[in-house]
Amino acid sequence: MAVTPSASYSLTIRVQIVNRPGMLGRVALAIGEAGGDIGAVDIVAPAVAEGVARAASQTGTARRRRRAEGAPDS
Repeated sequence: MAVTPSASYSLTIRVQIVNRPGMLGRVALAIGEAGGDIGAVDIVAPAVAEGVARAASQTGTARRRRRAEGAPDS
């Protein structure tokens, strides 16, 4: 008898893939074919973060968050 996990069951998978178009899609396809459902994707890449920040600044969509009063400078 197969056991089906509850809706609150979750699993975090960290992968490092080659930076080539379609690679993330291949990972997502493998997860889907195994019956998984992807709830979120976090990209941890300094170059990507810098590119997003630069584009937001250039297009005028960047906003600075206000520090909470008394919070230290970062």
